Amino acid sequence: MVENLRRLTIKGDFKMIHVNASLIKDLRACPRLAYYRHRRHWDTSTTAAPLLFGRAFGLAAAAWWDSHDPMEAFTAVWPNPPPSDAKREHTVAIAESMLRSYGDYWSTLRGHCLSVEAEVPIKAALTDAIVMDGKLDIVVNVPDGVFVIENKT
Repeated sequence: MVENLRRLTIKGDFKMIHVNASLIKDLRACPRLAYYRHRRHWDTSTTAAPLLFGRAFGLAAAAWWDSHDPMEAFTAVWPNPPPSDAKREHTVAIAESMLRSYGDYWSTLRGHCLSVEAEVPIKAALTDAIVMDGKLDIVVNVPDGVFVIENKT
């Protein structure tokens, strides 16, 4: 995979490549797809339902940490009716159940948090030409440290 990353930096006139989870996934699946999607900026016209569901859940989780209504945040992003490519598990009822469990699991920590940040950008240089970047879902600051929470739906 590192060789495929190096090839992406040679094509075209760019000197540095920014790596994120989507690029790594595409490189593993098909280096040509990674090139066209991430270097030539080819993209589909719609967001896949699983990605949209995950985004809606992430916003709902961030709202929960801020003591706002998480389902209001979820339904602001998740369309009704759901997209045609939505799977059985991508429903509002499932999201409500997931958020109840999420709240039960994290409720003790929420009582001790000093601050919460959502979608925190991160960046790290892997080599002179390869930079890994992305976003952390939730960063919770507590008196004795920091919790980084990556929601996986």
